[in-house]
Amino acid sequence: NEFAIAAGLEGADLSAFQTCYDNRRSEDFVKAVATNALADAVSATPAYLVNGEPLGFTTLELTNGRVSEESLRTAIKAIITPEGTDAALNAVKRTGAADE
Repeated sequence: NEFAIAAGLEGADLSAFQTCYDNRRSEDFVKAVATNALADAVSATPAYLVNGEPLGFTTLELTNGRVSEESLRTAIKAIITPEGTDAALNAVKRTGAADE
């Protein structure tokens, strides 16, 4: 209850949370997400996968403008085409994102 109260839950919302927690309704979901993340070698969130392949950019690189839209499109296209991910890695190197 302490966590839910600290999060600001009260009244009916607190009761609903406690019932969900006590019944462990989300336990199977959480276990499945953890299992899938381990299988996909995801070690942090958010993680960017396209067709199950890592995109090759970090959130910081994507949000601070170190990756151009063109490089991002190239990386995604490389993953969804038969050529594989080599083009994606080259796109990162061209932008300088991999060097910093």
